[in-house]
Amino acid sequence: MRFRHRDGEIVYVAEGSAGKYTFYKSSNPDKQKGRRMKIRIVPQWYPTFFDAERALRDYAGKAGLKNA
Repeated sequence: MRFRHRDGEIVYVAEGSAGKYTFYKSSNPDKQKGRRMKIRIVPQWYPTFFDAERALRDYAGKAGLKNA
C-alpha cells in the first residue's frame, strides 16, 4: 500500500535495520529505500508488516494523503 505525500513523494512501509517495520518516504521507492518518516502522533516502529500497514492506512486517512 502506497500513498502520495503532500510534497509529491511516495510513503510506504518497509523493514528497518532492526527487523521492525516503519514508514519510509521516497521519490522512487522501487530502486532504493527512502528516508524514514518521523511522525509524532504514531509509534515509530511496528513488530509486523501488517501492523505498520494498518497504521499507515490510519495515518493517511487523518493526514489526507492520497493513494499512489
